[in-house]
Amino acid sequence: MKLTFKQGIVKSQVDSNNVPTFLHKNPNNDYISLYVNASSTLVAFSHGEVDYLYEEANIIERAWGPFPPPITHTYYLYWDISVESGVRTFGHTILPPIVASTAPNLLNNDQHWFNLSDKKMYVYQDFGWVEKIRVFAGLYSNNVLVPYSIIDDNSITQYFTSHVGVYGNSYPGFILFDDNDQPIKRTKNNTFLTTESQFYTTKSNIGTVSFDTVLFYATATENIPAYRIVSYYKDNTIATASFNDPDLKPAIGLIRNEVYKDEVSSIVTNGYITNIDWHFNVPPSTSVYLGMYGTLQMEPPRSGFIQKIGTVVSHDTILINIEPQIIYNTEDHTTASIPINVDILSGKLYTAQSADSLIDNPVPDPGTPTPEPSSSSLIGFTYIQNIDKRTWTMTHGKNTENVFLQVYNKNGDFIIPNSIHTTLNSIIATFNEPCQGYAQAVLFLSNNYINLPNNNVPITEFSQTIPSNMWVVEHYLGYNPITRIYVDNILIQPESIIHDSLTKVTIIFDRPSIGLVRLI
Repeated sequence: MKLTFKQGIVKSQVDSNNVPTFLHKNPNNDYISLYVNASSTLVAFSHGEVDYLYEEANIIERAWGPFPPPITHTYYLYWDISVESGVRTFGHTILPPIVASTAPNLLNNDQHWFNLSDKKMYVYQDFGWVEKIRVFAGLYSNNVLVPYSIIDDNSITQYFTSHVGVYGNSYPGFILFDDNDQPIKRTKNNTFLTTESQFYTTKSNIGTVSFDTVLFYATATENIPAYRIVSYYKDNTIATASFNDPDLKPAIGLIRNEVYKDEVSSIVTNGYITNIDWHFNVPPSTSVYLGMYGTLQMEPPRSGFIQKIGTVVSHDTILINIEPQIIYNTEDHTTASIPINVDILSGKLYTAQSADSLIDNPVPDPGTPTPEPSSSSLIGFTYIQNIDKRTWTMTHGKNTENVFLQVYNKNGDFIIPNSIHTTLNSIIATFNEPCQGYAQAVLFLSNNYINLPNNNVPITEFSQTIPSNMWVVEHYLGYNPITRIYVDNILIQPESIIHDSLTKVTIIFDRPSIGLVRLI
């Protein structure tokens, strides 16, 4: 795990003011318990050139104490990892710890000193300084419990940072134990091997192996239930991933514990995950895909994008091995047997009938030579409107009126023009008011491509004016049409679209909604 500091608390559950709440007094005020509810507590220990992680994922009753009443001292509570066995225990002292580059002159038993020179913690015992692996958790004084903190240069109390003022990249890992529960050590410097330690295989003295490449941490931008798939949002933050995400954010991993907004969560990016609430009734090696709101589903979605998350191992276990997303290049699909092409600008994989459909061809300026006709049955381009205008004129010079057009405002939201008019060499979109944004167009150069008897594609519209979470549309078209749903003029993906018959479709939402349905 990569951190920007050494020696301190990485994360814990917090209150509404972002103050840690993992320390709880018992009713008699003589013991302190380590409390875990929505979030575990993660601690980083500095041990010279090596850094360790320890995660408190369970409640520990009476972790610190006893503290005989009345509480007349200030007790400094700490975690201790045994230098010999790697076992975590709890302790306390009544002497405040000292941080300095040289040994202090206060030679009292149980005096703690963090040596800034070698980045190790020491405690004075019987006429000498003894090396320890310890991090302080909090203070207990006058029946008041306070999590350990520092005051930064701006006089702001900081909890999740270095307790000793040591900053810069560090890579703490979890201590490795063998099958006899004995820690694995380096004999050279008597430090533990961790999930971040580098190993060399017998076949190569160049490539290294690290155990912790499958786990990292990020801050949640929303409340996320346990065992959900997440994607990056921005600035090392995560949110639930969905195959219909309008920004096409790919899944990057799974969280095992419920996490609340603004909390730090560990994310598993590869490996075996077991969840007793899973009940897969499919053969092993069956693929699992990203669904909506971070869920898993057994069938690849038919819109948005496809992303395989892993494979089923047993009824409650999957092997996570996230593959690149494949983005549908049109709105609706009934088959997955479509060639895959790479967008040379974004590097993303798209479905496409032709590689030409992915080329971001610039729109020719008026007066420039018309491009030579393409041998492909379709081509695509993106038109950018940087000035507020009610009418966008997109010149393409391809001698076709058969087009597919999607329009977005400058915020990236899908919008519906008031009208779209096509000529043989241009597309004209008109809006109710001037606006900026961009349009993505696909030009059909061959009537055979769309396999229709004529160029007129019928569109049936249905308006839902009364809020409802179930829209029933009787269209009498005699086939299952392509179905697009718009709420507030924005194309959305409902919970489900059910073609009850060749004349009726039912659309289910997670909340009562009004809007428009277009059937093609």
